[in-house]
Amino acid sequence: MVKRAKELVKDSFEEPSLAEAIANELERSSSFVHVTDERLLASVNVGETDADTYLVATDEGVRTVYVEGDERKPNGDRPN
Repeated sequence: MVKRAKELVKDSFEEPSLAEAIANELERSSSFVHVTDERLLASVNVGETDADTYLVATDEGVRTVYVEGDERKPNGDRPN
């Protein structure tokens, strides 16, 4: 569906980006919901462990990520 939507819009979209044009086309043609910043109230990342599960919230254009601890993961990455 994404490839079909891309083919439909890639040469004539008016949105700021191709990704947004594809999302809008999917919403129009396939009942997807294009979640824009205006629609987003909160987002949650869910991982396999408690450390990988956290809330990402938005409020008046400001995004906040809630995390606990400062542990490094086995691969050296820090938690988000």
